[in-house]
Amino acid sequence: MPPSLTFIGLVHLIHHCRRLHTIGMSFCACQVDINNEPFSQTIPNVNITELSVGMSPIVDPIAVASQLRRFLPKLTHVNSSLDWLDDDIPTPPLFEHLEEGWDRVNVLLED
Repeated sequence: MPPSLTFIGLVHLIHHCRRLHTIGMSFCACQVDINNEPFSQTIPNVNITELSVGMSPIVDPIAVASQLRRFLPKLTHVNSSLDWLDDDIPTPPLFEHLEEGWDRVNVLLED
């Protein structure tokens, strides 16, 4: 079952919890329209330097990296992990390409 939180939930957290420096949560990392609220009203949070996304599904790594860079300018790496999955059990289709997507985000954040 995919997480019920979305990128909008992450942006609300970034916007309203200005003293956070680390976030760990699973969310659906889908592209959003940054010209609409709450995105257009959100001031980048320079305190957050670490983001752990667990098994968050990701649709468009390039768009997600761009959005993360805009809202979290000090973020240089996203932690994601499927290491706990047993190799003998097939990965559910929703989670098959997660590591590839988040690895791509990390490459883009490093640039």
